[in-house]
Amino acid sequence: MENQAIHLGGYLVESSIGRITEKGMMQIILTACKRAMSSYILDTGILMKISISLRRTIKL
Repeated sequence: MENQAIHLGGYLVESSIGRITEKGMMQIILTACKRAMSSYILDTGILMKISISLRRTIKL
């Protein structure tokens, strides 16, 4: 299992999930939100944008 680092909103979020699934992606986003301590990023629209952006980056 290789470590994957994703740069999200200026914060580096490390994930040791081998294969990033939908659930894993959400976990990464939520972890980033917690680290950023920002509630604005939990806005659905922003979350969708991040999700789409991540999907393009990871090429699910």
